[in-house]
Amino acid sequence: MANLKIRQNVVNRLWPYIKRHLAPFVLKKTSLKPALNKEGYTIATAEDNIRLSVTGLLRPCLYFIRIVQESDESLMGAHLTTVTRNQHESDQAVHLFVTKDHSEFYGTVKITEDIEALIFYPSRLPVNIKIQDCYLRAINTFGRDYIYGQTYVRLRSFGLSWTIDRIREETEARIQRLIKGRIDDSYATWWELYEKPSQAVLSEQRESNKCIDTASPDISIIMPVYETRLILLKKAVDSVLNQSFSNWELCIADDASSSPAIRSYLKKLDSSDERIRIVFRKENGHISAASNSALGLARGTFVGFLDHDDELSPNALHEVMQVIRRNFSTELVYSDEDVISEKGKPLYPQFKPDWNVDFARSINYICHFMVIRRERVEHLGGFREGGYEGAQDFDLMLRATERLTPDQIQHIPHILYHWRASSNSTVLDHSNKSYSTEAGIKALQDHIERLELDAEVEPSEIPTAYRIRYRLPQPQPSVTLIIPTYNNLRVLKNCVDSVLGKTEYKNYEVLIIDNGTDEKAALDYLRSLQQPQVRVLKYLNEFNFSAINNFAVSNTHSEVLVLLNNDTEVCNSDWLIELVGHAVRPEVGAVGAKLFYAQNLIQHAGVLLGMGPDRVAGHAFKGAHKHVTGPMARTRLTQAYSAVTGACMAVTRKKYLEVGGLDENNLAIAFNDVDFCLKLQEKGYTNVWTPYAQLYHYESYSRGHDHGDSVKHERFLQERDYMISRWGDRLTTDPYYNPNLTRDFSNFSLAWPPFHQGVI
Repeated sequence: MANLKIRQNVVNRLWPYIKRHLAPFVLKKTSLKPALNKEGYTIATAEDNIRLSVTGLLRPCLYFIRIVQESDESLMGAHLTTVTRNQHESDQAVHLFVTKDHSEFYGTVKITEDIEALIFYPSRLPVNIKIQDCYLRAINTFGRDYIYGQTYVRLRSFGLSWTIDRIREETEARIQRLIKGRIDDSYATWWELYEKPSQAVLSEQRESNKCIDTASPDISIIMPVYETRLILLKKAVDSVLNQSFSNWELCIADDASSSPAIRSYLKKLDSSDERIRIVFRKENGHISAASNSALGLARGTFVGFLDHDDELSPNALHEVMQVIRRNFSTELVYSDEDVISEKGKPLYPQFKPDWNVDFARSINYICHFMVIRRERVEHLGGFREGGYEGAQDFDLMLRATERLTPDQIQHIPHILYHWRASSNSTVLDHSNKSYSTEAGIKALQDHIERLELDAEVEPSEIPTAYRIRYRLPQPQPSVTLIIPTYNNLRVLKNCVDSVLGKTEYKNYEVLIIDNGTDEKAALDYLRSLQQPQVRVLKYLNEFNFSAINNFAVSNTHSEVLVLLNNDTEVCNSDWLIELVGHAVRPEVGAVGAKLFYAQNLIQHAGVLLGMGPDRVAGHAFKGAHKHVTGPMARTRLTQAYSAVTGACMAVTRKKYLEVGGLDENNLAIAFNDVDFCLKLQEKGYTNVWTPYAQLYHYESYSRGHDHGDSVKHERFLQERDYMISRWGDRLTTDPYYNPNLTRDFSNFSLAWPPFHQGVI
């Protein structure tokens, strides 16, 4: 976080220089208005579109596109795709930003020599639209690289040695905004548009809560106080007083603050509202002891936790109680949150997945706003004192959830808590509480021991985050690596050599399935591989990825199976130990690895449902640099996903057969891994992705992409339609993603507007 802040500060200093030098490289515009066959269009479904021909109009270049339209209705999910001369439409969408009044769309699109047209999808909902103007403006690539290069030189003059890729990460968003003019895609704008509750909504909530029985409070807010700046303490208290839900109590424990002003304020507060209860501790006992003192005052059915310099959204308690009333078995509720400046300006959000136990063991993503049934907290003995300070909320969360079922843990995908980035807060610099990581390791190791898991905890490379190493059963489970192949000697040899040369795991075999290799060099290599640890079987039917793997499984008796593409290359020696350690856990289904393109960009970091133009599935963080951390460090930490790619997937033989293997009848090529993972979920298993098993994936070397010819493309469409028919709404609500994040890109950026259940 500190490094990120440094980078942002440096870019802020350089921005006037960057802006001044960008203008000469934005070239003349090319109108696409003549390419429109009419001005008015009726968009009835998400697949309806407007074709914009660019043949003969544009040279290969990066372009800024602007579309001006008239519509009386809100537009949702506007994006572009490209069409090549052989009429194949790209499966990569270009997201378009939209103005507040929905009158203009902006974005950038790369035009290559083979692109014939742009396909404009204005909305995913029915709408009538009239195009007033449409043009492209070329952005000189040399100019962009010149800006990046000069920025790099300036950074070196500051004594900071960064790569051009890092500079691009920091400046790209700003350059986009400059090109787009008045568009503001910052989080502060998003929050104002979609998340900030209006006065009308708050008034309606207050009216609906008037009939609530107030004989005892529904929820007690626990607030330990110590040497808080008075202005921030008042804001925290005011955020409770201003709640649209009124049946609360505020329990404050002052931990022997030395400030007379704080004591005076709290005494006045104590007598101003009967819902406020305050205890003054005689000696400082740190945050756990102070929190327990506040808990001793609580009478509410539930207790929520608020830091003394943070704020609740005015609708926070209303939203929490709505969820509790709809789900009477609820034991714990948590919400999304954001980080605000000392003056209260929204800085950035933390949009969380639904309950994700592996992620919760990696980092305290629950954090704020957390609400727990009071009886459960009391049964647990409240916060543990001595050795857990700095991770006391993490420790309480682990103890509170470890005996709960997922339906007893409810996630509210709304910003209900504002975490203030004050000078001594861990939100900006975890070194402000350097003891937090050590306390977190202690809490997590206790959790592992209580659950009798055969594992050990170690710190992650991310501050206040952790890695759990699951020990392997002894003797080691037998493992078969299944590698389908066809010709391409160089690719296969690279894969096999990396497996045999780098794999630390001992009890494994390599099973290569030859699907019609006819190149002499490749055939000679396959014959040379006949050895105890490597087997080669021939599969003479037409290429069917699902059938090939099912055939391989029928020819092995190993306890663990690893589906492995022939265009992969092992990076770390303990990759198989990591995969098998998770795969043999009783509750785990499929296990996926972290895969990289040859350019050290992420190819796979888990699979998200409902992503991309087809709204079936897409890889998380695809195309991001391998060192990108992502929100809440999601590219660096073990966690559950709905699915993982079959390019490198581990699963026990028993579970593979339990769900019938891969679907070779309906999903010969595409989406068979996603379908397989969803079948495992149906059986109650959790699919896990780990960043600690790393491989390169050169992707589709042997067989090519499905969009390479019309036959493959038609098959892809059939398999896509099957997935939509088979899984339906399951594809629109991924519990490991968040409806506030876009489905057009895999970079966890904001959705404009947010998606809600049932909206595709």
